Amino acid sequence: MINAVGAAVPQARASRDGTGGATAGQGEGVDAFHGARRLLIEALELSMGQRRTAAEPRDAGAELRAELRARPAGTSVLVACSAQAELTEPLGMDPCEFLRAEVLDRGHRLTLLHHDLAALAAPDQHTLAGLVAAGAEVRVLARTLPRAVLVGDDVALLPADTGGGTLVRTPEVVRALRQTHATLRDLAVDFTELTGAVIALVGPSSLADVLGRLCAGMKDESAARQMRVSVRTYRRYVASILKSLNVTSRFEAGMRLSEIGLTDLARRHAARATPGPRTAGSCGLGGPGGAPEDGVEQAEGEHEG
Repeated sequence: MINAVGAAVPQARASRDGTGGATAGQGEGVDAFHGARRLLIEALELSMGQRRTAAEPRDAGAELRAELRARPAGTSVLVACSAQAELTEPLGMDPCEFLRAEVLDRGHRLTLLHHDLAALAAPDQHTLAGLVAAGAEVRVLARTLPRAVLVGDDVALLPADTGGGTLVRTPEVVRALRQTHATLRDLAVDFTELTGAVIALVGPSSLADVLGRLCAGMKDESAARQMRVSVRTYRRYVASILKSLNVTSRFEAGMRLSEIGLTDLARRHAARATPGPRTAGSCGLGGPGGAPEDGVEQAEGEHEG
C-alpha cells in the first residue's frame, strides 16, 4: 500500500517552488545560502585591518541598547539564535525583556529567526507567540543559526562562544551579515504557521510519532508495529491528524504539511523518538475528553499480541 502523505510531499514541494520538482527548488535555496556565506567571508577578509569599534564583552549589550534608543522608530532589527538563552549574557539582560522593551516598545521592526525544535518547546512557544502578538515577525528554521543582533545596516552584536559579545560597526561586515540572514529568513517558515493544531502534531506525543511515519511513507502495518500499537489504533491517530489539519485524505495532509514546511520537522521528531509501548495516558486522542476510551488501548494491545 502506497502511503498518500509520502506521495503528496514531492508534488506539493514542486507546486510551492514553482520549479516542477522539489530538488531544483531546494538546490536553489542551498546555492543562495552558500553564495551569501561566501559574500560574508569575503567581507570579513576585506575588513581585516580596518577600524572596528568594539566594546568590552560586558558593555556590548549596554552599547547596543543605547544605539536602539538613539534610532528613529521603524529601524529594522534582526535577531538570530537557536535558543533565546544564548543571548542572555551578550545582551546583559533577559532576551525577551530586551526584545519587548528595547525593540518593540520603541517602535522598531523586529524579525526573529529561531531554531524550529527549540521554538516548539513549551516555554519558548509561549514567549514567541507573545512576541508575534506584539508585532514581531518570527520565523523558524531547521538548522543551527549563527547568533547575531543586527540593527539597521551598520551595527551588529556578535555573541562570543566564551561569553559576552562584540559590537561591530564595519559597514561591509554588517551588510554581509544582513544578506546572509536575509537568505536564512527566506528559507525559514513563519512561526504563525506552526501554531494551534499544527504545533500539537509535532509535540511530545504519539501524534508526533505517527506524523513522522506518515511523512516517511511507511505502511500502516509497519508503523503500528514500530509503535507497538494495533493497526486500528494507528489509523485512529491518523484520522485525528487529518482532522487537526482540516483535510479529508492523507494526500491532502501531505500537501498541507509540505506547504508549511512541516514534513522534515515531523521526520526529525520521529527520529528522536524511541519506539516503545503506549499507554492510555500517553497521547491526546480518543474520546471527547481527549484521551482514549477506558480499556480500548489495552484491549487492542492484547488483540495484536
